[in-house]
Amino acid sequence: MARDPAGESDELLRLSWIPMYRSRLTVDPGFLAEYATRRQVESTGVELSNRGGWQSPDLLTDFARDAKCRQVLDELEALIRRFVEAYKGVDRPEGGVSAPFDLEIGNLWANLNGPGDWNAGHHHPGAHISGVFYAQAPEDCGELVVRPPYTFLDVVLDVVTQPSVQPEAGMVLLFPSDVYHYMEPNRGTGTRISYAFNARYRPRSLGGRTFL
Repeated sequence: MARDPAGESDELLRLSWIPMYRSRLTVDPGFLAEYATRRQVESTGVELSNRGGWQSPDLLTDFARDAKCRQVLDELEALIRRFVEAYKGVDRPEGGVSAPFDLEIGNLWANLNGPGDWNAGHHHPGAHISGVFYAQAPEDCGELVVRPPYTFLDVVLDVVTQPSVQPEAGMVLLFPSDVYHYMEPNRGTGTRISYAFNARYRPRSLGGRTFL
């Protein structure tokens, strides 16, 4: 059974009112970088948000069949649960999430972005919580940028900001799936390797209704 990865490094962030959870995997990121590189050789990939580089098809089934990759999924599920509990604890500090709930990771894919490659702005419809973990993040590889919901006053006063997070190897970032985000172009000489994923949240007491 995988160790619960939550620890002192976990942090609930507030980026322009966007809740985001940051943590780290215990699995060696080098293993995940090698896995993605190997899959790139085996597959032509798909073209979705990637602009240049390579994006894999859904790897969830393959991850579930591999013992070490299964550990990654177990850790991600534990972190998503921590994110939900931490977020709800903000407005219910005495008890966090009051009802038991289930989590299910629905898909997962790899991204390899060399110099000049990037991922265009998008969000993830059909999911509740999305995330990314970085297997390789060389110098000047670009940041993850999130766009907060704009209001009329923000636009008129020209105070709209788009906060960003600098990736690090082993880092995990979780955020609501409807948050618009993109990865900046890789301005370095190495390859940025990341995995993105989506999850759904279901309170057990609500008869299968799926909403946050």
